[in-house]
Amino acid sequence: MSSIPTAAALPGSPAGGARAGLAAPAFAAVLLLASLQPVWARAGAPGAAVFALAVAAAVRVPPGRLRAAARALAARHLLWLGGLTLLLAALFAVVYPVADAGVLGGGSDRDEALDLAVRALAAGEHPYRVRTYLDNPITPMPGALLLAAPFVALGGAALQVLFWVPALAVTLGRALRDRGAGLLLAAAAVALCPEALRDLLGGGDMFVNAVYVTVAVVLAMEAAGGRSSRRAAAAAAVLLGVALSSRPNFVLLFPPVLAGLARAGGARGVRVGALAAAAFAAVTAPIYLADPASFSPLHTANKLRQFEQVVPHAGAWVTGATVAAALLLALRPGLRRTDALLLACAAVQAVPVLATTAMAQLPGYRPFSDLGGTGMMLVPMVLLPFWTARAGDPADA
Repeated sequence: MSSIPTAAALPGSPAGGARAGLAAPAFAAVLLLASLQPVWARAGAPGAAVFALAVAAAVRVPPGRLRAAARALAARHLLWLGGLTLLLAALFAVVYPVADAGVLGGGSDRDEALDLAVRALAAGEHPYRVRTYLDNPITPMPGALLLAAPFVALGGAALQVLFWVPALAVTLGRALRDRGAGLLLAAAAVALCPEALRDLLGGGDMFVNAVYVTVAVVLAMEAAGGRSSRRAAAAAAVLLGVALSSRPNFVLLFPPVLAGLARAGGARGVRVGALAAAAFAAVTAPIYLADPASFSPLHTANKLRQFEQVVPHAGAWVTGATVAAALLLALRPGLRRTDALLLACAAVQAVPVLATTAMAQLPGYRPFSDLGGTGMMLVPMVLLPFWTARAGDPADA
């Protein structure tokens, strides 16, 4: 089975030591960033405290036990993978109709937004001229519409969860050369992040967006390193370009991703990156240029503008800081490793999350109000770095 360069796979790489010691706190911080506010809102301070303690205990499981659990899962990999898929399907079949009816949490129009936009596009109409039943504009970018199209044809974009979570497990297992570890990480991402589970079972796509970006980065790095056929490499590059066209915030991942591909594979990596950029442009540009004024994904900038009454030019400051972080992280030589690249991607995404969270503490705003939705998109990106730092070095046993 082919694999990609991770910290554990490279000679002399610092998978243990101080770096391993930071893995658990970093993973815990991301999980808390994603779900602490929603848990607090629904279960109060006692519930939030219990959740925080549970996360702290889970991420501090000794490396030896993590590897033992992975070995147990790997022994019957297909059985456990099927079980994970069936469990998601069962939960989805029970929870989604209730959530979609608005009984749980007031309902969401994220799944309907994708369904409407994909069907408009299939009918030859501009996908961003439609609005949801809540009169909201369509937020996902063209890449998300393309990736959701097969599921819309099957019945609805909400069905994506039944494909992409198992795909994450398989991809991480392939990357780590440990199928059990991939299963354990994918299951932990859902089990330890209540906001992600709520999003998935409620038909949302934000967590799924981050999942397929993570999968695409892993596969593209494998292609850049020459560990896949030409056709597979081309498919990985196209998937990466389309995936990065799913949300406006993912566009800022291009600097570290292109740098990582180039460092991992030299000229081959540059070709993979160029094809990914071409795929992004091919998917995004025609729809944008057909009607720039209707390109509603750009309305997400309003989430930053809401703070400009208190923090002048907040949108420009946060965007500038995120761009600066992306460019600075692109200079890191360690990006030739897939785990380091994913960690850099998570760091770029964390800048606006932390900035909006900080500004939400100002008078007149609801504390931690911007954590859940955007915070959960960091979770898939830190799974592989957590494992290689915490459990990837047998010397830690």
